[in-house]
Amino acid sequence: MSAIRRTRIVCTIGPSSSSPHTLRAMIQAGMDVARLNFSHGDADAHREAAANVREAADAVGRPVALLGDLQGPKIRTGLVEGTFQRLVRGRSVALVARHTETPDDIEVSHVELMQALRVGDRVLLDDGRIELAVRAVEDGRAEASVVRGGLLGERKGISVPGRALPLPAMTEKDVDDLKLAIDLEVDYIALSFVRRPEDVLICQQHITGHNRNIPVIAKLEKLEAIRNLSKILEVADAVMVARGDLGVELKLGELPAVQKEVIDRANRAGVPVITATEMLESMVTSNRPTRAEASDVANAIWDGTDAVMLSQETSIGAHPIEAVRAMARICLAAEKHPDFERAHQIWHEAGDVGGAIAHAAASTATELQARVIIAFTESGTTALRCSKARPPMPVVAASPHEEVLRRTALYSGVVPLLVKPGSDTDQMISNATAAALDAGMVRTGDRVVVVAGVPVGRPGQTNLLKVETV
Repeated sequence: MSAIRRTRIVCTIGPSSSSPHTLRAMIQAGMDVARLNFSHGDADAHREAAANVREAADAVGRPVALLGDLQGPKIRTGLVEGTFQRLVRGRSVALVARHTETPDDIEVSHVELMQALRVGDRVLLDDGRIELAVRAVEDGRAEASVVRGGLLGERKGISVPGRALPLPAMTEKDVDDLKLAIDLEVDYIALSFVRRPEDVLICQQHITGHNRNIPVIAKLEKLEAIRNLSKILEVADAVMVARGDLGVELKLGELPAVQKEVIDRANRAGVPVITATEMLESMVTSNRPTRAEASDVANAIWDGTDAVMLSQETSIGAHPIEAVRAMARICLAAEKHPDFERAHQIWHEAGDVGGAIAHAAASTATELQARVIIAFTESGTTALRCSKARPPMPVVAASPHEEVLRRTALYSGVVPLLVKPGSDTDQMISNATAAALDAGMVRTGDRVVVVAGVPVGRPGQTNLLKVETV
């Protein structure tokens, strides 16, 4: 237990990793959360992947959370004649929101972009590889000059840094994909291109409309989201620093500082934070990461991220299992460094009983050198509170509900443990310590700090702290 990896690993499932054999190996290597990216693949592929994840998790005997990632209102280019459209610096082009066969026209997927563009706007294509400058806008057509050229393929992303676009929080495709995610009983929903707290609330309303309660992760990919971060943190269940699209909106040197700020503010708010995109990008083709990538992951961990994410590395990469192993090794090494404990900002909410109990548990467990903190949890809230108090020892999330244990797979430093329900606190503690003993999490004579809610079985009430000797 002293060598447990605290930082969680999220892996994107794709053609390279969807087989039961590969998924079992990835879980054994360290995958905690399996991400289904609804931007790619069809419903049948996602159903098969979800079933394979559940089967592999059962075979390994470890809860793994399923994350359904909605595509969101991403603006893309349209079809091109031939393989690529060659854009050279200084060339005049036009952005149009309709199908076109004119060589100098670039088709875009959303007419709202044309309505929002203004003279002087920078338009970035293909993750910022190509840059245009808008010269004139008239009748749904934007004349522009190529500032930075390149070869433009089909269906490439478009962004306009600093320009608010009147797009819905959820597209029709997102609504359909959300229904699929609910059918697949995912444990988390990730909402792309969040701009305001209202976007998260709209997604939550769609979920409750299906009589479900699924936590929503707000993906921070727009400058608007960074400006509205405080209010987004008030309503989101977790946030993701999605460095790909966010990096397109920022100047090259600004992204590291924004990443540190988001992680710091999420820690202070007690909201889990995932750092994502290009973390071990070289492992799409290579069987080992670069030193720079290892440093990037370690610095995110020292900043206080709860989880790190692999995207192409595990979805289409040549070495998905090796990528998870490498990520796990980097996480463990970073967590042994003194900066891991020193750098974290501790969440504190004045007047909150559950938060006070969690902080007291962390302090008591540290002073008594307790082996673990056992957090009884009906909904995952108690385990999350204890996690965000940043104790130096593992937090054992004890629950009779498998779906709750899967949810805790995203929480930093939390070890899920299936226990029998108890009618009172004494029976509850007895069941949990016996299960922890059987699982090898504690030994006879160990001290443990117990956190729970009374009355038993009522979610969201963390109000009990007790010290026990196994």
